Amino acid sequence: GKRFGMDALRALIRLHARETSREIVRVVIEAIREFRQDRPQEDDITIVILKVRSSGEANPVITSG
Repeated sequence: GKRFGMDALRALIRLHARETSREIVRVVIEAIREFRQDRPQEDDITIVILKVRSSGEANPVITSG
């Protein structure tokens, strides 16, 4: 099936970058649930949020591996 994708994940994290790490995780999991709809989950989900602060601003760093 179709994957959620890194582009969608990046956009979602950028949109919520000023939220707490806990809130970003909640938003991402909810978006994945909505994307899946009634289909079963086919893989594990691991989310790690690291906030890098420079000059008082949060700058999201998004990578996949």
